[in-house]
Amino acid sequence: GSPEALNLAKGWLRACNDNHTICQRRPPQDYFPTRVLDVGFAKDSNAIRLFIPQARSSSPFEPYITLSHQWGASEKTSPILKRNNLTHLCQSIDISTLPRVFRDAIALTKLFGIRYLWIDRLCIIQDSDEDWSHEAQLMQKVYASSYCSIAASDADDPSKGCFFDRCPEVVTPWKRMIKDGEDSDEDRKGDEYSSTSLYGRGWVLQESILAPRILHCSNRQLYWECPSNVCCETFPTGLLEQFWVMDDLFQMRRLLAAPAAGYARLHHGPKSPQTGGSSDHSEEETADAPMPLSHQTWLCTVEIYTRCQLTYPKDKLIAISGIAGVFHPSLGTYCLGLWKDHLSMGLLWSLAEPPSLMTTLRLATGPKRHNRPYRAPSWSWASVDG
Repeated sequence: GSPEALNLAKGWLRACNDNHTICQRRPPQDYFPTRVLDVGFAKDSNAIRLFIPQARSSSPFEPYITLSHQWGASEKTSPILKRNNLTHLCQSIDISTLPRVFRDAIALTKLFGIRYLWIDRLCIIQDSDEDWSHEAQLMQKVYASSYCSIAASDADDPSKGCFFDRCPEVVTPWKRMIKDGEDSDEDRKGDEYSSTSLYGRGWVLQESILAPRILHCSNRQLYWECPSNVCCETFPTGLLEQFWVMDDLFQMRRLLAAPAAGYARLHHGPKSPQTGGSSDHSEEETADAPMPLSHQTWLCTVEIYTRCQLTYPKDKLIAISGIAGVFHPSLGTYCLGLWKDHLSMGLLWSLAEPPSLMTTLRLATGPKRHNRPYRAPSWSWASVDG
């Protein structure tokens, strides 16, 4: 990344820490992952190591950064945590052997002055079903407790990372045109980082919703998103709220990350249900206003989630379990994608697009259901794709 872009990203983080009242209301970090990458343990900048902290149940915990990425950006020959190399990776990992996207994430972590980085490929034992199952249950805590998340939005193969060579004309100041005395924002840059391939992945939806703040690294420009502000290189001090790209995913993240209520739900459960006030409330008042989550919001979340792709269909329920944990205090008993108190409504799901004739015939003549890997009962939306 260029020095200008990197300094801008560092400035966004500093402004969030120093000036955002809402973001400062986040409760103290109360969790640290089972394993992290120590990017600052040695003077040799070409080496990192896997770090396994001693068990502890009380603060203070060291801050850490998480990476959201696509596994297609990792070369098959690059290191991956397995049972037989855990000890070796705890000693040292040569950065030059890592995929470009990992190297860029390490550089950003150091830039932010943070020592620890969490990457699933190197922090979960990939050939241990037991470890994977244990760590998958902790994804809510891993991302919700992180200092910041780095999203490699357009790194979909090993040659790509967090930074891209760009034409300077791509990142231009926003221009507003006046036609016949009327405003027009037709020439506004409409970059949509949430439309990149990364956000079509099921696991990433959960990661992006749970993270307290995100640095989106797209092939057009860097974006910063936290509960108080949305910035990009075109609008470095903050995008005007009326110009935010209000797609479904963005709105869902804003709702579920509403700091005072959102963090309270994640860490301490909801406050007493009340309706929100007018949009004229100050930041402090908004931070104190509880935002109970409705069943309708859950249904909207599921609709977004079911449009995403999963490498392994068996992950259908586990990859949304962290989000379900956010809804649990508001909705009660959770059962395989549905909620006990809203069961009748939850059962009224249907496929967004009816299966084609060929798909119907394939399901009817192909392997019987009891021979296919089980992932959910037939009455749950999680039992089908789409």
